[in-house]
Amino acid sequence: MEALSPTLLDFLSNSLVLGQVSPLLPVSALLSLSRTSKSVRQLIYSSRETWRYLDLSPLKSAQLDASPIDVGGVSWRAERMDEALTEDDFYAGPLRGIFSQLHSWRVLKWVQVLVLDGLSVPADLVREIVMEERFGVRILSVRGATHLNLSRLQQVLMYAVRPSRPETMLRFKALYVFGAKDDLKQLPPSIDLLNGGGVTASQGAQIGAHWNSRSAEALQ
Repeated sequence: MEALSPTLLDFLSNSLVLGQVSPLLPVSALLSLSRTSKSVRQLIYSSRETWRYLDLSPLKSAQLDASPIDVGGVSWRAERMDEALTEDDFYAGPLRGIFSQLHSWRVLKWVQVLVLDGLSVPADLVREIVMEERFGVRILSVRGATHLNLSRLQQVLMYAVRPSRPETMLRFKALYVFGAKDDLKQLPPSIDLLNGGGVTASQGAQIGAHWNSRSAEALQ
């Protein structure tokens, strides 16, 4: 009897393959893939390798869609709808909602490389990512982030590395703050090996591969 050809599930069940493929896929594609079958869904939501690298920058739901706050605060009050919220709470709202969903899926702790470039990332949200137990982030990129108070960020980082902190508290190895977001034209020549076609030829996939290589080196 002729042997059956390996299926996509067979390939993805290999943790080495899954760990290399996952960073090449946008989050939306990853979620779409999880809806193809119960077996694939179970694999994606139960594998650490799937969520080791997470780039939320392209997600529309991560974007802050709000008009500028005027001097009198009228637009602010109309936009946020809840006077109990602080400005940081409002600006961190989209990402906090996503983190809450990831936490409910029990995968948030597995994210080691988190890219939030160009999104609304208040310093208080960075504090949560750095210090709260529900996060396991070791490399964080907030380049080009909006509503990020650098003075407040400095205070957060100084507190995080204080001598009296618990030894197991700080997991960070790298924080990218300055500089522009990744540009396909600025990626190393080695990434051109992915130009054979298909999903790996897209700009997002190549940037994902670049970050995958960079994070692998930093985490060694």
